[in-house]
Amino acid sequence: MSEEYVETLEDMVAYRIGIDDLLELFRTNIELANWGRIIHQNEYRRLHRSHRDRLTLSAGERYEEFRKQFPQVCQRVQLGYIASYLGITLPTLSRLRSRGTSADRKVQYGGGKQEGENLSQDKYRADKL
Repeated sequence: MSEEYVETLEDMVAYRIGIDDLLELFRTNIELANWGRIIHQNEYRRLHRSHRDRLTLSAGERYEEFRKQFPQVCQRVQLGYIASYLGITLPTLSRLRSRGTSADRKVQYGGGKQEGENLSQDKYRADKL
């Protein structure tokens, strides 16, 4: 049984492979083993960067980085999900967007956690907004 739980925001097709089968493929196919290693390294770097950014960047800086990295997501996902991903409250995200571009203002105001439900660092960094 997996230690991860994933909830998608859109319909998708997912595939799975048992760990024993995957390890056997890696053992017998060098191209797949290298592919797996590269994906693992890239994901580790992304996760590390995400944790570092959450600790060192202001709410506004995190939102700007998110917009650069995932521009299409800003148009398709409810703002409550974006705020939660960034570790900020929905009202903070709305303030950041109101200071942003007209493209930001076209995104529909979505649901998500209410203020106070999402513990984040944005309240401690309000002076950096």
